[in-house]
Amino acid sequence: MSETSSSANSLFLNTSPGRLFLLAALPGAISMLASSLYGLLDGIFVGQSLGETAFASLNLAFPFVIINFSLADLIGVGSAVPISINLGMKKDREANNVFSCAVLMIILTGAVIGALLYAAAPFLIGFLGAEGLLKDYAVQYMRVYAVCSPVTTIVFAMDNYLRICGKIRMSMWLNIFMSVLTGVLEFTFLFLFRWGIWGAALATCSGMIVCASIALYPFLRGRLQLRFCRPKFSLALTQKIIACGSPNFLNNIAGRITSIIMNIVLLDMGGAGAVTIYGILMYVGDTVQPLLYGVCDSLQPAVGYNWGAKQYGRVQAIERYCFAAGAAISIAASAVMFLFPAQLVALFGDNSDPAFMESAVILQRIPDPLVLLRLPKLYAGGGAAGPGSHDLRFHGIDLPGHPDPSAAPGGPKRHLAEPARHLPFSGSFSGGADAPVCGGDEKAECRRKRAWVRIQQDGC
Repeated sequence: MSETSSSANSLFLNTSPGRLFLLAALPGAISMLASSLYGLLDGIFVGQSLGETAFASLNLAFPFVIINFSLADLIGVGSAVPISINLGMKKDREANNVFSCAVLMIILTGAVIGALLYAAAPFLIGFLGAEGLLKDYAVQYMRVYAVCSPVTTIVFAMDNYLRICGKIRMSMWLNIFMSVLTGVLEFTFLFLFRWGIWGAALATCSGMIVCASIALYPFLRGRLQLRFCRPKFSLALTQKIIACGSPNFLNNIAGRITSIIMNIVLLDMGGAGAVTIYGILMYVGDTVQPLLYGVCDSLQPAVGYNWGAKQYGRVQAIERYCFAAGAAISIAASAVMFLFPAQLVALFGDNSDPAFMESAVILQRIPDPLVLLRLPKLYAGGGAAGPGSHDLRFHGIDLPGHPDPSAAPGGPKRHLAEPARHLPFSGSFSGGADAPVCGGDEKAECRRKRAWVRIQQDGC
C-alpha cells in the first residue's frame, strides 16, 4: 500500500470521531465558506460599481449558471461516494477508474451545456421578461460563464477528490485562494478597468480556472492516492454515479427553478427593484448553507471509508457531531440575520432610498427562522451545493447493486447506524420498501430501526 493510501486510511479509519471532526469538518466548513465568498463578493462589487440594474441582471442570469454547475456537481458528488467506498474496501483500481471516468464526464458535460447556454442565453433571459439594458447585462454575464464552462465546472469536483485523498488542508487553502484571487480580479476589472458586468463573470471564471489547474496538478503527477487511468465506462458505473449524485442535483435544480419563477413574477410586478431585494435575500441566505454543507461534505470520505470497511459504529458517531455542529451554525446565522438586517442589505448597493431599505429590512427578517429548517433538509435530502451557493448536500452511500453486508450468509448483524440499507442521512433514500418488517421477538429492535427510517421519510 502506498504512503498516500496508508495516510488516508489512518485518518478516516483510525482517528477518533471527535478528533476526525476537528481535523476534517472545521477546515471543510472554512473551505466551503471561503469558496462561497466569491459569489458574495460578486454581488457586492456589481451592486456597488454598476448599480441596481446590473445587480438585478446578475440575479436573473445566476440561476442558469448554477444549473450548469449543478450538472457537474451531480457527477462530482455522485462519483465521490463509490470512490470512497472502493478505497475503504481496498479496491484502488476500481476507485481510479471511477475517478477518471467522472473527470472526463464533467469536462464533456461542461462543453455541451456551455454551448447550449451560450446559444440560448438571449431567449432564456427574454423568457423571464427582461428587456433593454437589463436583458443585455444578463446575457453578457451568462455567456462568459458558458464559454468558460468546460474548464470551470471541474473545480468543485476536484475539491471532493482532494478531500478523499486526505488533502483536507490543501482543499481549504485552495478555496480560500480562489476567493481572494477572484475578489482581487473582480475589483480590478470593475473599479479600476471600469469593465461592464461581463468583467465580473470573467474575474470569477479566471479564478476558477487557475484553482482547477492547481488542484489537477498533483493528480496528473501521480502524487495522490487517486490516479488517472484509461477510463472504462459502463452503464452500471454511469447509473451508480447518477444515483448517488441525484439527490444533491435535484435539490439544486429545484431551488434554481424556484428562483427563476420568482424572478419572472417579481420582474413583472415590481421591476428591477423587486428582483434586487430578492437577490439580496438569496445572497445572504446562501452564505449560510456552505457552512452546513462544508461540515457534512468534508466528512463524506470518512463515511465512505468506514462504510466500505464495515465500521458502522463510527459512522453513527460521525453523524452525531454533524448534527450538533449544523444546529449551532443554523441558530447563530438566524440570530445575525434578525439582528443586523439593515447592515446586510447595505452591502449590496445604495441604501439612500428609504422605501427600498424598509422593504428589504422587513423581508430580510422574515426568512431568518427558515435557516433552522435547512439542517434537517440538508441531512435528509442532500443540501444544495453549487458554486454560487455551493450549496451544497449529503450523499447516498447505499449504491445500486451494492450488496448489503448483513444479507450475506454469516454477515454482520445490522447496527442501528445502518437502518434499512441506508445511512440515517442518506440522500438516496429509496422509500418504505427497504424498511424492516416488525415481527416475532425482535419487535423492539425493529421499532428502533423503523424510527431511523422515519427520520428520512414521513409515513414510512
